[in-house]
Formats: sequence, structure tokens, C-alpha cells
Amino acid sequence: MNQTFKKSVLKQFNVGQYCIIDDSVIIGDGTIIGDFVTITKGTVIGNNCFIGHYSIIENSHLKDYVKIQGRVRIGPRCELEPGVEMKYNSILTSDAHICKNTFIGVGAVTLGSDVDGKQISGTTIGSNCYIGGQALIAPGLIIAPETILGANSFLRKSEGAGTYVGNPAKKIK
Repeated sequence: MNQTFKKSVLKQFNVGQYCIIDDSVIIGDGTIIGDFVTITKGTVIGNNCFIGHYSIIENSHLKDYVKIQGRVRIGPRCELEPGVEMKYNSILTSDAHICKNTFIGVGAVTLGSDVDGKQISGTTIGSNCYIGGQALIAPGLIIAPETILGANSFLRKSEGAGTYVGNPAKKIK
């Protein structure tokens, strides 16, 4: 990151060491960015966000109070609403929309292609959802608000709000 970027934004935020941040990125007040973070062109980060070490954010929009822990990857054109929290090593593929106050556990992944390699994007996770650690979400799903996906589960289809567990995940309540 160069010094002209910091001065041109005229906002109060902290950026760690060895970050690569495109000059067009917008960063809100009170945001903290860890070391070795890469943020590409077109990204907008709201106020009071936290981006952990070694994370990569590509041309996406993070609204206020989003918390991204270390080694998270957010693909292009994703949108994270206020209060979203993503734990270590989570991955969002392109065009994902994560609604407010949703929790995504360690190593959870939204898949970006089917078994034949066909690219599918646009996964939506509703508000107030809980996605357990190491959970996998099939590409292009729309997950209802208030849904719980258990740890190590693989959600291939969503049948409305409820609790899903297993591989493949089945609705249990």
C-alpha cells in the first residue's frame, strides 16, 4: 500500500504490514486490516470492520461491522451485510450474498462449480444463520433465514428454514 492511498481517503482506519490494497478500494472509519491482506479493485469495506491476517477480498462489498478472521477468501462480487462473521479459512465463491448477523464457521466453503466442473455462482445465505465449521454449501443455493447447518455437513439442497446435519445434509427440525 502506498502513502498516497492513505492520505486520499481521509478516514481513520488501520492497515497492517505487507498488505496489497488497490488504490480504488474504499475503507470505512474504524476498520482494522491485518497483515498480508490482499484487497482488489472495486472493493468497498464499511465502518468498524475487521479483516484478519492473510485474507483475500476480490471486488466485493462488506457493509458495517463485518468481522473476517484470518486466511479467509472472498471471491468477486460478494456482498456481506452488517454483523456477518466469518471464521478462519472460510471461502466464499463469486456472487455470494450473506445476509445480516450470519455466522460462518472455520473452514466453511460455498462451492462454485458442480461435479461436472460447470461454474455456478450466486449462493445466498439468509439473515441470522449459523454455518458450522468445515460445512460445504452446493453452488447457487438460497438458504432461508434462521437456518442452522451443522459442522462437517454438505448442504446440496435447501428446503426452507431449519436445522440441517450430515453428508448429505438432511433437515432434522
